[in-house]
Amino acid sequence: VAEKILGNGGLATRATQRWKWAKVAANPPPQVRNFLSNGILLNLSGVSFHMVPTRIAQAIHDIRIDGPYWNVAKKYGVTESTFAANELYRIDRELLDLEARHAGKLSWSTLKNLLGRMVDLTGDIYQFSEALFKTAKIIDEMKKGKDEGDAALEAQKWMFDYSLVSPSVRYLRNAPIGAPFLTFALKALPRMLEVAITHPLRFAPYAAVPYAMTAILASMTGVDDDDVDKLKKALPQWLQDRGNVYVL
Repeated sequence: VAEKILGNGGLATRATQRWKWAKVAANPPPQVRNFLSNGILLNLSGVSFHMVPTRIAQAIHDIRIDGPYWNVAKKYGVTESTFAANELYRIDRELLDLEARHAGKLSWSTLKNLLGRMVDLTGDIYQFSEALFKTAKIIDEMKKGKDEGDAALEAQKWMFDYSLVSPSVRYLRNAPIGAPFLTFALKALPRMLEVAITHPLRFAPYAAVPYAMTAILASMTGVDDDDVDKLKKALPQWLQDRGNVYVL
């Protein structure tokens, strides 16, 4: 009984996955952050800053035509090792579809089927973003001369294999009283340390962003940096340190 409630796949796990789905896949800002953070990880992994958009475009094209790089990604389980595949709530809709077909249009079965479609659609979008950037990394590595196996391993290393965790991490990320987003932190920290030790200049563009945004805003409005700081202090406290304050 305890295992059915607390064990992997039990009620507690499914409840936690539903909560993470609501906070992540069903929430537009995390969808955008997922796309941007994967782009940053792709750049930090060694893909040149100016080549990131090119590699993304190549990956989109390859996925659309079911090309060789996308087939490498599928062969090595890239699509099955994403956050969405391992940590988000997913619905097997075959039974829901069947129930909906035999029920009225305004039935509870039809409503459950529509909700299931929404859950799967948002999860698919989140998963596509992760698989897209892993495919982009595979393209970059193979164009540099690596074989498909090593390229896939590099993609899993830098964009993370969420299926490869210890039993403790697997439990904690699914437990209601645990650490639901623990995997990302544990996967990202070693990569950030590796970049800091071996290629610290890769952090330079991101460290320079606040200063560049301040300079751009100052030049556009005919003021200096001090005026920009004063303007920020006139805003609510919760907004002052947010990146989108420059856009606003």
